[in-house]
Amino acid sequence: MSRILVSGWLCGALISSMAAQTPEPTIGVELFYAAYRDWDADRLASAEQLLEQTLEGTPGSWLGWYWLGVVRFHRFLMTACRDTETYSIASCRDLWNRAVRTLDETVRLRPPDAESHAMLATLYGIRCRESRWRAWWYGPLVVKHQEVALANGVDNPRVQYLWGAACLATARSDSDWQLASERLRRAEALFEVEAREATDPQKPRWGRPSALTLLGEACERQGHWQEAARWYSKALHLQPGNQRARAALARLQMRNVEIP
Repeated sequence: MSRILVSGWLCGALISSMAAQTPEPTIGVELFYAAYRDWDADRLASAEQLLEQTLEGTPGSWLGWYWLGVVRFHRFLMTACRDTETYSIASCRDLWNRAVRTLDETVRLRPPDAESHAMLATLYGIRCRESRWRAWWYGPLVVKHQEVALANGVDNPRVQYLWGAACLATARSDSDWQLASERLRRAEALFEVEAREATDPQKPRWGRPSALTLLGEACERQGHWQEAARWYSKALHLQPGNQRARAALARLQMRNVEIP
């Protein structure tokens, strides 16, 4: 027990020290990427704490608010996607509210920011699925933020990925699944171009494994099992903690699909 307490104390002290020495959100961003790769809830929470502390010294930093919004967006997704045994409506709603408030501040500081609008459209879209009343209330906000996102970021891979995710979530027919596949393939093509560009610690690079996983699901739904396996495998290679892709590959193996 004493080791755990000491370890926790040292971790907290390290976070406080790094945040105080780093005016830009670099360390918080690096921790986010590590958490995203492994889909690690604890490290994602630590990244949020670091970014919050960074913003205390630079409350008007758009970059700080953007990255805090990205982290809170993914914390909500992680909680919302857990299985029903661990799912907490109250916790999920709190994370949703925090993500929305943060991204609202991001677009207030930089109104045309396409990725923040795309994340807001996604958050409101998820609430639309709860009931018809929610859809009536939040639907116009989905449309508003999606229009701004596409107007300012049609060639942004994260905008296309989240648009494809929305198409997939609402798909009801073969043509809907095909449309979702097209959007997600477009996102993957843009991610491929982005991957060849020089890296920058502050430049967004998140989203590709999630887009590949959803593309795999769209292909699987259409019966293109071998193609689905290829996308799932690629997603898992980029994000070893992607349990959704791992479970999908196991499911395809049961169908005797060859896994790349």
